[in-house]
Amino acid sequence: MGVLSIGADLGSTYSCFAVYDPVEKEVVTKTGKEGGGGAIPSLVCLDDCDDLQFGNEAKEQQLLPDVRLFRAFKMLLPEMRQDVLQDRGYDSHFTPQMITQNYLDHYLKSIAKHVSSDHPVIDRLVICAPEIWSNSDSMQDGRPILKEICSSLDYVKHVTVVSEPAAAAAYFAYNYNRDTGNPYNGYILIIDYGGGTLDITLTDVKSDIGADGTAETQIQIMDSVGAGENQKDGQVGDAAIAFMEELCLIALKSSGRLEEGQEPDSIKFKKMFGQLENKLLAGNTIDEIEFQLAMSSEAFAKSDDILFKIPYDGAIGITGRLLYEAYQKVIQPVLDEQLDAIIEIVERWKDFGDHKTRGLGNYTDPKTENFKIALVGGFGSFGLVKEQVRQKFGFSGTDHRKYDISADKKECAVALGAGLIAGDVIRIVNTADRSLGIRSTRGGQEVYDWAIQYRQEIKPGEVYYICHENGTPVTYFNPERKIETFATVRQNGKPRELLLKEDLREKLQHLPIEMTQYGFSVDESGVYYFHVLLESEDGTFKPFGEPIRLDQAKRFCSGLHQVD
Repeated sequence: MGVLSIGADLGSTYSCFAVYDPVEKEVVTKTGKEGGGGAIPSLVCLDDCDDLQFGNEAKEQQLLPDVRLFRAFKMLLPEMRQDVLQDRGYDSHFTPQMITQNYLDHYLKSIAKHVSSDHPVIDRLVICAPEIWSNSDSMQDGRPILKEICSSLDYVKHVTVVSEPAAAAAYFAYNYNRDTGNPYNGYILIIDYGGGTLDITLTDVKSDIGADGTAETQIQIMDSVGAGENQKDGQVGDAAIAFMEELCLIALKSSGRLEEGQEPDSIKFKKMFGQLENKLLAGNTIDEIEFQLAMSSEAFAKSDDILFKIPYDGAIGITGRLLYEAYQKVIQPVLDEQLDAIIEIVERWKDFGDHKTRGLGNYTDPKTENFKIALVGGFGSFGLVKEQVRQKFGFSGTDHRKYDISADKKECAVALGAGLIAGDVIRIVNTADRSLGIRSTRGGQEVYDWAIQYRQEIKPGEVYYICHENGTPVTYFNPERKIETFATVRQNGKPRELLLKEDLREKLQHLPIEMTQYGFSVDESGVYYFHVLLESEDGTFKPFGEPIRLDQAKRFCSGLHQVD
């Protein structure tokens, strides 16, 4: 029987799958084909025979007539608005969930069969989710949906959802140890710019040499900011897809092929977009843009020299001026805002606890060895992104803060890190991405009682009860015998209440006992649960029914409302 562990990064534009080889002590990407590896287009198409095609096969057929194309399906998993889904080409049958399941099944099964054709089994699948999914006060995100999809595959035995930047940090720490021979101890600022999302995450890495001589690494997410899919009117925003779409439109208008207010031909535009994507990812284009930016970024922004050409009723030249115009419109303000936000976060953390003695405050020092900045994701190789980061942090030529993951690894860095986590090479320290508790009344005053505090280290599956200072659970007298809301808050935010959906409110509206205790737990994929305990005849407290999954609690209700 073939048993293996796989790391997966289901991206908006490209996806990667990775496996750790314990014999060679190497993590490699896999596609399921003999000798195959690298990134795979996150595309699914329905061809004229009503068959689904995936990845490169889907990309090859996307320009054919009567072909239906699905993309960016991961980021649409939590989307409930039917008009948005319809605008993106989905319906009641071809849902983002259905497309995601078929895409993952196609590649995971192929990889498993390639490893063991007799009886392919994936013992552990570590799949990554964008950090922005946990950056909202809302409990509703795509993590539990993604986990359910993966768990539905009968040959996958265990599924863990981890943060994309945590996986990227794992790959960084692994490479640092291999390159220097020393375990990395310090902070990594992961700037993950992909097709649909931007995640900027401050991670804390603690490493040591274990008894067997190998590096033991723990990674903790400290804080993050980001921007993701802007689904207004069904369009993608704030990331590489939006930039490339805007660049195509600017090029069409600049060349006189498109009038203001006129819509481009959809087939021709798809071909143009595909060629632009290929050109921007080409090594010679990356090198040329970086060379020109190094010579003079101001001259590049005004240059009408053609870098490459893309087709639409003939060839259209793409110049530095056109690239810069699209970048300034779509990317520059978003990235600048988020970089400023993460710098504010670093400033808050640098004098807190042991971060002061461990040197987080040295993040502006170009000679520091315990603060690194790593650009990952497909857009992490783009010269204008790298130039903007360089200017923001004041990089010098020999700046020790830069850690340049090679261009061919940037796209797959998250999957490679997930492969290391799946192979138990690196461990992620689980921390709460929000505080959780309830609102109660004491001494005539309404107060919030917290069971879990923001960024508290937590053990998956363990229940954390609302407790007194001495650690004993708080017992509540609940004369109305009902619960309607939970309280949740992120760092520096105001408490908000999460309203239970109607059937759960009815379940908890008439509790059989007035004396209650409350707790919360989180599984290893970041899904939160609410626990109610009732006093029994012998004076002990016992669980009342099954724990309530909080993303389900919010999904069909009126949502969050501000607490004054």
